[in-house]
Amino acid sequence: MMVYDKGTGELQNWVLAEKDFDVQYIRKCEAVMCQGNGYMGVRAALDEHYEEQWRGTLVAGTFDQYQTEATELPPCADLTNIQLFMDGEALDLKTGESSDYWIQLNLKTGILTRSFVWTSPSGIKAEFLFERVVSLHDLHLIAARATIRFLSDCTFAVEAGIEGTSRIGDPHFHLVQAGQRGELLQYVEQTNQSGISFVLTSVCEMKVNELVQKSAFKQDEQNIYQCYQVNVKQGDTVVVEKRSNVYTTRDLQTQNLSVTALADYAASCLQGYESFSFNKIAQASADAWDTKVWSMKDVQIDTQNQIDQLALRFAVYHLTVMSPVHDNRMNIGAKGLSGMGYRGHSFWDTEIYMLPYFIFTDPKGARSLLEHRYHGLESAHKKAQENGYCGAMYPWESAWTDDGEVTPSWARTGLLEHHITADVAFGVYNYYEVTADEDFMNRYGYEIVFDTAKYWQSRVTYNEQKGQYEIRNVIGPDEYTEDCDNNAFTNYMAHFNMTLAMTYYDKLKQINPELLQKLSDKLGLSGLYDSWREKTEKLYLPKENQDGIVPQDDTFLTLPVIDITPYKQGKAIDFDLNVTQVSKQADVMVLFLLLEDLFSSEVKKKNFYYYEPKCFHHSSLSLSSYSILASDVKEQNVAYDLFEKACVIDMGQAPYSSDDGIHSASLGGIWQCVVLGFLGVRLYGGKLRIQPNLPQKWQKVCASIIWQGQRLNITATQDTLQVMNQGADPVEFLTNNKSHLCNSHSSVEVKEF
Repeated sequence: MMVYDKGTGELQNWVLAEKDFDVQYIRKCEAVMCQGNGYMGVRAALDEHYEEQWRGTLVAGTFDQYQTEATELPPCADLTNIQLFMDGEALDLKTGESSDYWIQLNLKTGILTRSFVWTSPSGIKAEFLFERVVSLHDLHLIAARATIRFLSDCTFAVEAGIEGTSRIGDPHFHLVQAGQRGELLQYVEQTNQSGISFVLTSVCEMKVNELVQKSAFKQDEQNIYQCYQVNVKQGDTVVVEKRSNVYTTRDLQTQNLSVTALADYAASCLQGYESFSFNKIAQASADAWDTKVWSMKDVQIDTQNQIDQLALRFAVYHLTVMSPVHDNRMNIGAKGLSGMGYRGHSFWDTEIYMLPYFIFTDPKGARSLLEHRYHGLESAHKKAQENGYCGAMYPWESAWTDDGEVTPSWARTGLLEHHITADVAFGVYNYYEVTADEDFMNRYGYEIVFDTAKYWQSRVTYNEQKGQYEIRNVIGPDEYTEDCDNNAFTNYMAHFNMTLAMTYYDKLKQINPELLQKLSDKLGLSGLYDSWREKTEKLYLPKENQDGIVPQDDTFLTLPVIDITPYKQGKAIDFDLNVTQVSKQADVMVLFLLLEDLFSSEVKKKNFYYYEPKCFHHSSLSLSSYSILASDVKEQNVAYDLFEKACVIDMGQAPYSSDDGIHSASLGGIWQCVVLGFLGVRLYGGKLRIQPNLPQKWQKVCASIIWQGQRLNITATQDTLQVMNQGADPVEFLTNNKSHLCNSHSSVEVKEF
């Protein structure tokens, strides 16, 4: 069972822990306690082997295709194994007797530890402590340490190295070479279809009572090891330290190196850590966590329920380890780098659920994610052309920038879920308004918006009988409703996309006609402005009916209504999801969040109570959307209840819920619940709005955001708001529909909101 917090003192609400060894939780634990740095993700596989494990290290961007399957992110050879033997018996917690078992992830430092006492079947007893860090200081570096204090005499042996046979999934690699390189082990493998070479290098050192021991080399099939064997006495202490690194020919800084040169480089980098102990490597990484993440992005909650604080830090931790913001050719996978779910593909999850976190806390990282979309324009052009449209039509599922649409052939979403194109344009808009990054817009942003708007003007269909343009045959965010016409979310977002293009066109015409001409020549914009204007004026936008309900699509409100309460409680679904008023996830609700100024609070509230009882929340994205909207309409108890449910999607007690990876967008949603929902930080009509709506159990929330280059510290209680401007320029914000000016290095306090 998961034990949420084992931290005490300064580490309270920082430590995620599991008590007792339980194989039904082993895969979930691997994902939930995954370590990483955006370059790679290392599942929290135990150092010894169990058949239930899904050992895996994933390196961002290294996609490969197996036969006719969709391309996926494959696990490289395993560097985490440290196999221990006492009198020839392998450490195996499924045998013998164990006690005092804990595995815990320190979110503050990124260090994974595991401790227990084990007695082997033959009676050999010892205390074990395993520690591992994936460095945030050096993105290629992994370090581990095993400390064993013997409570019995025995012959002790170690095998630690690089294993190519223990990975999961389809075969994606072939071994190029493996062996010793001086004191190092080095393993070179290559993906079969994409031809990406991986160089994995590792070295071990073992001490018995501080005395260094000599190792022997062993090769077994596609595995290589450093091996040790010593006789130990009761009271002896053995320490095994292992340092490893990972490089690939896809890495930005090494992509032009030959495999031989890359192997030399990797070896020299690891040798550079020869004098570094595990403690020193771990401390450098912890310092990076402090300076890059927690000193800038921590949100502090004074709450009656301490799990709230741990859950938010858990979200920020994973948003850090799974996001390859160091390389603008890459995006965030739906399972991050914690597992092979969804094959490592990216969706609309990035722009709608995770990008806001980066926009408000790490604009440089947000820009990198949007530059990835720019690099994907060629693939978007290809998809548009293949479907008979113009402009840029983004793939529903994306992998490498030029892979194009990688949705599995059996899923209709790749054919019909088109709103992602407008979602990308919204991400550009959201980033630009919050950061005022004109350089990004000049280089990338305006082109993305024009190109996507060019797609939408070719996508709409004219209904002569009604005298309006429509968008037919789509799947909206609710993926249980397929082949629908005029999905409200899709139509409004397409309208927004084309309207935004006209706004930017007019702006460039006034302030940068040279850039406008350049983009016009490149994209063929001549005549498009008039097309955008006509089609936005006549595009059908579903309005609320006499009951105040915005129809999800043309037919949704005509379908039979069914009480899904028993099904939410576990009853097997025995009806057709596609022909009843039920939804997989938030649909119209997301529209109310992104384009909230178009709808009244009363309309939002009516729609919330109409659609939420009909929503299964079968997507991890859904709960956070409904929670934020509940905050907006002052339903704080409901908002908090939904937030709590979102927090336990990965952190909760259910086994197997996260086996194939954590739920990336849900974690972005948890941050949004707190900062955009309860704290009320929002881009509203091009302005910064801060409108706190704290749950009753919360006394205070403190957060830091960046608004147009100025860092703001925001503190909210149940009845006061304080905004401190640490920047050099004044910042204007809205609260209670009133404008407040916060000057440089000063604060503003607002009461009774």
